[in-house]
Amino acid sequence: MKKKTMNLQLDDHTIRVATIDDLPIASKILSESFRHDPLTNWLIEKSKNKNKLEITVNYLVHEVYKSGYILITHDNMGAALWETEINEPIGWDLLKKNLNFLFKQGIPTVNRILKDRKICKEHFPKHNPYFYLGMVGVLPEARGKGLASKLMNPILNYCKINNIPAFLETANSTNVEIYKKKGFTITEIISKNNLNINYMKFE
Repeated sequence: MKKKTMNLQLDDHTIRVATIDDLPIASKILSESFRHDPLTNWLIEKSKNKNKLEITVNYLVHEVYKSGYILITHDNMGAALWETEINEPIGWDLLKKNLNFLFKQGIPTVNRILKDRKICKEHFPKHNPYFYLGMVGVLPEARGKGLASKLMNPILNYCKINNIPAFLETANSTNVEIYKKKGFTITEIISKNNLNINYMKFE
């Protein structure tokens, strides 16, 4: 799949677009950042693999790199995965190409992830451009410095200028307020397993 190109303005020189050499760094940052994330842990809880979080994050990082955008801070403390409408849908067809992921995580976990993604994609426009913030994370020792905001700003600015919507979902109530300050609004809340999953849109 051909990688999307756009005039992404990185006016903040403390962040960069990740290269292929940065993928292990991005995977490490996001794995550590999402270790206690309620939605992520629920999605992968049925996997018996002791490295289930790292396996999932690494898979997503490599898929987003192919046709989306990975932003990373120059100090390697934060990273964000931005998917676009040209990403190959994460479904059984894609997973057949990645049997290693399926084998390591197991069918119950993969089924749960696919169902969650299906609900998420119902909020996306069918035939128009969009961005999806799959993950944004900052290592614990660097939180409170605005790094997550910096990793979101270039894409959100591009969306604002070009009238393109952006989407995300979170079950972390603290994050909801942060995203609201960035211009996201809640479009739907779905309760699952004592989690309130907030689907949010920026436009």
